[in-house]
Amino acid sequence: MAELTCWDVVLRIRGPLLTSSSAPLGFGIDTPFARNAAGDYYLAGTLIRGRLKQSWQEFEAIVGSNDWDWPRWIGKDPPESNEQWASERGLLQFTDFIYQDSPAKPLNKPVITYRIKRDRETKAVESGQNQMIQSPFLAGEEYEFAGKIWAIACEDESKKIDTSLIQGLRWTPAVGAETSVGYGVITGATINRCTMWRQGDGWETEANADRWGLALEPEGPLCLSGRRLAENIFVSEPEITGGVIKGAIANLMFGLDEKKGRDISSLDSPLAKEFSKIRVLHAKPVRKGTNKRPGTIPLSAIKIETNKGEQLQDAALIRELAPLNKRPPAFAIDWKSTADAEAHFGIVSPIRELRVRTRIEKDKRRAMDEKLFAYRMLAPRAIGVDGKVEEYEWLTEVDFEGIDEDKRFQVKRELAGLLKKNGLPGVGKLKTRCAASLRRFDTNKMRPATKDTWIVTLRTPAVLCDIEAVLSGLNSAHAAYAKYFARESFNTLELVRHFAEQRLSGGGYLWREFQESKKYRPYVMTQPGSTFVLKLAGDEQAANDKLANWLRSGLPVSAEVPDGQDWRTCPYVPENGFGEIIVNQDWQGEGVGR
Repeated sequence: MAELTCWDVVLRIRGPLLTSSSAPLGFGIDTPFARNAAGDYYLAGTLIRGRLKQSWQEFEAIVGSNDWDWPRWIGKDPPESNEQWASERGLLQFTDFIYQDSPAKPLNKPVITYRIKRDRETKAVESGQNQMIQSPFLAGEEYEFAGKIWAIACEDESKKIDTSLIQGLRWTPAVGAETSVGYGVITGATINRCTMWRQGDGWETEANADRWGLALEPEGPLCLSGRRLAENIFVSEPEITGGVIKGAIANLMFGLDEKKGRDISSLDSPLAKEFSKIRVLHAKPVRKGTNKRPGTIPLSAIKIETNKGEQLQDAALIRELAPLNKRPPAFAIDWKSTADAEAHFGIVSPIRELRVRTRIEKDKRRAMDEKLFAYRMLAPRAIGVDGKVEEYEWLTEVDFEGIDEDKRFQVKRELAGLLKKNGLPGVGKLKTRCAASLRRFDTNKMRPATKDTWIVTLRTPAVLCDIEAVLSGLNSAHAAYAKYFARESFNTLELVRHFAEQRLSGGGYLWREFQESKKYRPYVMTQPGSTFVLKLAGDEQAANDKLANWLRSGLPVSAEVPDGQDWRTCPYVPENGFGEIIVNQDWQGEGVGR
């Protein structure tokens, strides 16, 4: 049986040392030393990973055996023609290696080192060839950097990794830049294996509830990439989707069972058999210590000019948007700033950190052409505008009400044991491990209807219509949404008006994983904040029951979407956190137009 195993690694490095930052520093500094968003000096985990891979490849070439299973541990080199989503991940995951500051050996102020290029004939410095390098690590001094390497492995393989890590790190002569002129010499490496490491809290008292509040604390940067700005730029989304969380749990279960697969129900355990019925909401970022998930700014929100200045109000129940105070109301698309609205709804935007990476040509030990790419990642610890370090965590909820009562207890007990011991490893593109704590959150409750009218606001994207409805540009958006709510409410609710935004979600990955061998059909995603005003059209009790069910279980995927109700053929099902709503927010309908 495998288990999640961690190796605490401390590297002792003799200065001078340089690993350059992806972000610019002060004027005139060409190469600043890398510091993370919290201001810590660090060596990137990818740097250590790459040097380890190189050492193991050299061992294999010298000895002629495969005792160092680097293709499995680090990952195979993908062929040039291979699509990104088909690449194989390595078993070992690396955190950043953070400089261990010591009062006995405080760092000096960064020293500026100059490098020049001279003209061979005149012996003078060539124009523009003066490089200013900043590093606080002085020549001859030794410094320690600590990080973690983790993997889901059985005991036999862990023992093999024990030996291979020591051999690989001690064989590696240096790390960072300018190693050919004596920079970054590794003088020692200490490695300790552990299976019990930082765990979350609250599991002893709260795990019996049918709806959990879960706080995720990442151990390093997160990259939850959405739409790309360019082919080689990945910008992280602020939220961890429920599908990503469930995928990380499923990968953990497959790893612990030493199996591979796509359908988690193939494993033999109560949790695996009922896994698809568990609903996990999107994890939203908050400042550490907050016990309420943030809301969403509704698209019906407007700003108007009053005697007291600009005021935030809601237009959901206004029949006609006439100019107010001789100035028309401004919707979100026209706002100069969203700070006041974000503060009202508790929305927090974690600080992002830019890192640029490249692929190294093994023989020449230089960056390969056209292999540069960048991550704009979320930093769980970062220096804020006030100069102090801010910490963030991500809040989600887990709902077990879709599971039969006679199986629910076993499922909750198994999942609690899994998350308490292992946390949530392998989140996002960087495969970040998160500690998981159980919390009690303030949950959303449905307020009574106002004059037989309800206001439904999406908190996460939802698939409410099929691509066929937008072939003409969604000119009939009202008809498409009216049809959806009439059908799903069994004609007890009627759409009055809506404020909605849509985007298409598709591409090669979604087609390959969910629609391969079928007709390509991108999904129409109705975006968070979309607001729908519904009025009573049938039995009031039936309408209230349907709204309460949507509030608890989410809006279902439109029945018009082929195979849209199964997670195997559509990733945007409510069990993956999509279609989350709030009904009759406290402030809606209380301002303009009432």
